[in-house]
Amino acid sequence: MGSESPRPLSGSESQAPALSPWLQLMLAEITAKREALERARAEEARRRSERSGAAPHDSRGGAHLS
Repeated sequence: MGSESPRPLSGSESQAPALSPWLQLMLAEITAKREALERARAEEARRRSERSGAAPHDSRGGAHLS
């Protein structure tokens, strides 16, 4: 019965205990929020770069009061 020795862990396995369903859900929500934030930041950076690239060609300024 007791002749089995623990096998070494591969790189994808960890020694952490199994996570509870609640903790798995919390980690999934945190990951989803982080990904949404990263997408929003990337979108804002893209819009900023488009705006700065299009600004000299944009004639809708509104500062043409005489």
